[in-house]
Amino acid sequence: MAKQDYSKLTQQQIIDRVLVEIKSHVESGDLTAIEEMIKSVPLKDLINFLPEDWKYKVGDRVQVTPKRDDVFQNEFVGLITGTHSTHWMVEDQDGDTWDADEDQMLLVGEE
Repeated sequence: MAKQDYSKLTQQQIIDRVLVEIKSHVESGDLTAIEEMIKSVPLKDLINFLPEDWKYKVGDRVQVTPKRDDVFQNEFVGLITGTHSTHWMVEDQDGDTWDADEDQMLLVGEE
């Protein structure tokens, strides 16, 4: 199969083709390529893409309750430091970082 020459396409045509590929990857459950691609997007642009009514954000203090199959087995209060795939990354008081789903977290006030 001959390699496609994308150099003659407009920016919008390339964006449209990339969106088709992203949809295909999402539907198949393969998010690795998408994750690698968005790593090059400036953080402020990623943040601006997110809805304003997100329940949690980086820097929030949350109480995390473990699920039955989690590596950690004790509730803890930690700081959201980022996201990983479909999970939030929460740093505990010992500096260890854990993945947590939104349904495991509860926003807590300042101490």
